[in-house]
Amino acid sequence: KTTIGGNVTGESKARLAGLAVSAIRAIAETSHGKTAADVDNIVIRKKAGASTNESKLVQGLIIYKDKPHASMPDRIVGAKVALIGSAIDPFIYETGDALREYEIVAPEQLRTFKEGESRYYKGVVNILNEAGANALFCQKRVSKAMQAFLAQERILAFDLVSDKEMVRLSKATGAQIVTKPGDLMPGDVGTAGLMEFRNISGDDMLFIEQCPHNRAVTLLIRGGSEKVVEELEGVMNQCIKTLAVALEYGIALHVGGAVEMGIWKELKRFSSTITSKEQLAVEAYAEAVEELPKALVINAGTDCINVLTELRS
Repeated sequence: KTTIGGNVTGESKARLAGLAVSAIRAIAETSHGKTAADVDNIVIRKKAGASTNESKLVQGLIIYKDKPHASMPDRIVGAKVALIGSAIDPFIYETGDALREYEIVAPEQLRTFKEGESRYYKGVVNILNEAGANALFCQKRVSKAMQAFLAQERILAFDLVSDKEMVRLSKATGAQIVTKPGDLMPGDVGTAGLMEFRNISGDDMLFIEQCPHNRAVTLLIRGGSEKVVEELEGVMNQCIKTLAVALEYGIALHVGGAVEMGIWKELKRFSSTITSKEQLAVEAYAEAVEELPKALVINAGTDCINVLTELRS
């Protein structure tokens, strides 16, 4: 709540603070007695058109993409996820996005070419079916014709998925990223209990939930306007980073005069152990330190004597 500051107030502030804490706890990992949280495993998605109180934490991922093909499924229960690093297109070289060129001068060549193209598509579908995958995420391009073949098999397929998204998908579902379709084995396939498109204020988003590993989560931030959600995104990013540091170190330093009153308390205790006139110097220093919270109390417009008495006790 301190990190969120005055940007948000009331019930919304408490809700956002709770969501940030839940997100950090979900992705925190303990190794060799130390706990740490990789903030890259928390994705923030923002969408205007609703109250801030409708913001929520998704134990999984949200992919902000439209459905690639109309015949692909809207909802998959018990999704089996494959992650491919290369392009899935017979016209693209395996190592990049460079297009192949073919010169066809006879009808027989065209027939052979079409048969080879069909074999390629069917081969990829067979590989996915044998591995048990019904959801595909590809780091590079998937051709339109390949998407049509996959749609016929009721396989959901996305292309041009970013490096970060691929890593998050791997962490959430347990799937292994393989270089090309031919490398895919059943053991490389990950799982998600539910994968479905949901319309959020006019836009379709793919929700990937009920992931067994839960090492990647998504904060869906809502707000009344684009400006509001933009500001909230910055606030929540800062909040998450602050929480990650607090979790790693295991301590938090209170402000608002708490540190100074702590010093005052220890100096008072220490002064009682001194029998010489130096005790007066220690007490004077303690009183000087106390001037700082006193100034805060006065600036806040509250009763200085009552507040300081409460602080001392």
